[in-house]
Amino acid sequence: IDSALTHSWDIQATNGVLAGDYVFYMEVTDMADGSQAHLVDSGPAVTLQSQEKTSVSFTPWNGWMDGKTYNISFYGLLSDGTETGNERYFHASFADHVDIAILSDTSSRTTAIKQDLALLGMTYTQYEINDWSTYFDAGWFTHYDKIVLPWQEVLVAKDTQFGGDGYYQKLGEPARRTVLENFMSAGGTVQAHLGPLGSQIYGLDQGLAGRLPFGLDIQSRDTAETQVTYSTMDLADPFHPVMDNIDVNAFQGFDANSGVAQAVLNTKSVSTNNVPETCNGYMEDGGYFQRLIRSAEDIQDTVLGVCSYFSGGMIISTIDVATHSERADSSTFPLLGNLLEYQVNPYPDGFGTLGNGLDLTINGDVPSIDPSTGKYALRYMKSDAILEFGYTTSTTETLEADWIIDGPTNWDGTTLASGVTGHSTEDAPTMTFCKADLASQTGCAQGEQWHITLMLHDANGHARTIDVTVETNDVYADEFRPEADAVIDMRTDYEDNVEFIGTKTVSNQEWDVHRIILQGEGDDGELVIHFDASNSSDQDALDGNGIETYEWKVLFDAPYGDDSFDLDGHTFTQTAASGGEWSYKFKNVTVDSTGTTENQIRIELIVYDSAGKFSEKHRMYFVIVPEGFGDEEPAIQWDTVQLNASKFQEDTITISGSVLSGAETSEVYVEAAFFQENFSASSVMKYNMSVQNLWGKSPALGDGDRFDITLDMSGLYSNESRTQRVYIKYYEGDYPNERWVTIKWIELNLPACQGLEADPQAMDAGGEFILDANGDCQWSGAWSYDPTTGEWTDNTQSNNDGDDTAGGLDTTMLLIGGLVLLLIVIGSLMFMRRGDDKEDAFGGMEGAFGADALDPTEQYVQQLIAQGYPEETARAFAAQYVGGAAAQPAAAEPAAAAQPAAQPAEAAFDQAIYEQYYQQFVGQGYDAATAAAYAQQYAIQYAQSQQ
Repeated sequence: IDSALTHSWDIQATNGVLAGDYVFYMEVTDMADGSQAHLVDSGPAVTLQSQEKTSVSFTPWNGWMDGKTYNISFYGLLSDGTETGNERYFHASFADHVDIAILSDTSSRTTAIKQDLALLGMTYTQYEINDWSTYFDAGWFTHYDKIVLPWQEVLVAKDTQFGGDGYYQKLGEPARRTVLENFMSAGGTVQAHLGPLGSQIYGLDQGLAGRLPFGLDIQSRDTAETQVTYSTMDLADPFHPVMDNIDVNAFQGFDANSGVAQAVLNTKSVSTNNVPETCNGYMEDGGYFQRLIRSAEDIQDTVLGVCSYFSGGMIISTIDVATHSERADSSTFPLLGNLLEYQVNPYPDGFGTLGNGLDLTINGDVPSIDPSTGKYALRYMKSDAILEFGYTTSTTETLEADWIIDGPTNWDGTTLASGVTGHSTEDAPTMTFCKADLASQTGCAQGEQWHITLMLHDANGHARTIDVTVETNDVYADEFRPEADAVIDMRTDYEDNVEFIGTKTVSNQEWDVHRIILQGEGDDGELVIHFDASNSSDQDALDGNGIETYEWKVLFDAPYGDDSFDLDGHTFTQTAASGGEWSYKFKNVTVDSTGTTENQIRIELIVYDSAGKFSEKHRMYFVIVPEGFGDEEPAIQWDTVQLNASKFQEDTITISGSVLSGAETSEVYVEAAFFQENFSASSVMKYNMSVQNLWGKSPALGDGDRFDITLDMSGLYSNESRTQRVYIKYYEGDYPNERWVTIKWIELNLPACQGLEADPQAMDAGGEFILDANGDCQWSGAWSYDPTTGEWTDNTQSNNDGDDTAGGLDTTMLLIGGLVLLLIVIGSLMFMRRGDDKEDAFGGMEGAFGADALDPTEQYVQQLIAQGYPEETARAFAAQYVGGAAAQPAAAEPAAAAQPAAQPAEAAFDQAIYEQYYQQFVGQGYDAATAAAYAQQYAIQYAQSQQ
């Protein structure tokens, strides 16, 4: 840059009366401490005659420091060092960076500007018009944040050829316009105060380019009829930072006519070189030109606006703010100070407008768009509707929300006067909308509208605005889309043919998938399924579910491998009268012959409400298989079948084997018990039996899985040989949906006393094994038996003068035993009669399992033997009572029921256990006698298991 920009000074010296040789000096002193910062002479002595003038130059000095103020003085000495003449000086403050450059000659307006800058603590440099040739330079202006173009009087503004100072004539030179526009592009702000000076001064009569940056089209409105007044002023953005502490009423006090501005910025140009297009358009349309104050008569006439341009921008005002504004420290109208303090910068990323990074929401939903305007459509609402307003934005900047409401009532429900608006600063205000009308059926006036405007600002005042209009109209209001919902109407005639097999995810939504098993073989297979969509609903409905139409669509219904079907499917439309009921006949099998590959039939439901709104699709998927598909009878390989009809004398028996096939879903179970009725016992009884190992169940089995069920046989042996069945049940599925239920049994020959054999001579001598109170075998007879050594001794040769009762049971015990046996016989008889109908389940068994049931008498004999009675006694009782019970069933029942909980006196078991079993059997429906017999049997077995 030139010498002035490197702080070089030239002076002109005029000699006095006496001629002489002079040396000239420049001295710089730091005014903070008076120290000398620089001293330099102009070179060799210069000879000057009386009154002679000369130009003196000094080498540039760049030793100044930022922020310091210096005294710069010039003086001359005679060549011999004698002081002569006077000293010239000035004070200068140096800075690397200055806040504002004022481009104007001094005036009352520049004085007001400098006063506000002083109050704001901001620095400035004023460049008068004559300084521009030196300092109006792009490099020089890089040291400034803002350039202010103050309001100019006509004489200063007129071109020089018309007697003026040519302010805009010189400002508008192309190179200087370029300097200003590049200054803004690089991040600087240009603030222009422009008055009604006419098109010639602004250069607009020479074409669109004009003399102002961006070709600003300033049009005069300087008559009483055309000026912008307080009443015709539209404060478009009262929340911008430049409006802080501004009392709007102050605008009406500028003059007697309440005039606000006598000029406007015309923003109708569509040229990309002019405002607003050079600012990317209006802020409301996603651009960066903000109209803060505009004419209400023509909103494209701007009075105060801000243009963001690349990294900087421009502030344009046609208000004479330096004249009318109060000082910067005012609390009511510091408009000039606010403008001076404001710096224009770019809009933040993502801060778009409607539909492009910004949307308004009502109750969480974005309103629909009116295609004719591109804005939000009029939204109808019901009387007393409660709406919550919000917004979504793509920017990450912190935003301040201002909600303006224009309508009959305010945010808090109070009445708004005409022309008055309400304001809320909540991020998401909520309001109940109703203008009271007692004549209305709903109590709210119909057709009343509220205009809601949202203005968003970031910290630097960049703004976006979106708006929506809402109207109370109970006829047209339809706030919600209907919701479709459908289920299978499960009916008994096909409930076993419908199976839920999982879900299918479509667009992050889970939909049910069912398997349909057709009824009928081959081509005759089909199944009609009924559907129920009555749970579909519309929240707008005043009564009923609000659904007017049910639209069912079936897609991809074709046999597996057939791709000739209509891709559009088949649609079935039902009216509201159907109540949502619909049925469909499935016929096409959609799996291959192996069942490993499948297609799915899709059924969709869309419902429509009275306003014509329709729901999202409700989907259901179906896999169609033929009758009997995919469920084979379990095949089991048994390890214990060879035990049938064999002699068995072990303490336990283990039923084991493996599942060969048929466990498609790994839910095959095997159970084992000594009585078939145990399979239908309650869970409590099964648990008690499992503790005693009298009943057992395998875990869920799959193909190839093994099982082992061990039962306790020790309590089943007596002093006589007998037979005992072990019942085995296997099936697939869980109760009550058990499938392929099969019951088999094996019959075991249990030797007396678990295989303990008596000496034949001891038997011939009249001896026998009997059961003691604990159910253990004890020898009774002339011979004696030592269980430790296994030796038998003939005692018939010994003295038998002793008590005869030592080798057997006394008469009293036998009588008591007989009474108990009588009760058990009667109870068992009733049990046998109850079980007659179930015996058929054992018939027809194949292989090594038991096949035919015993006759009732023999079965009863075996039951008595299992309870510990000698075979002869058991057969005698059976012969006596089985026939008698058959002949007189009605008489037997009251006798047996007389004492349902009676038990033999000598029975060795716990009374509480007996009572528990008895109550459980009665609860399962057994008569009292049968329940007593069963209870005694299980109580004895339980007592033996505890020993």
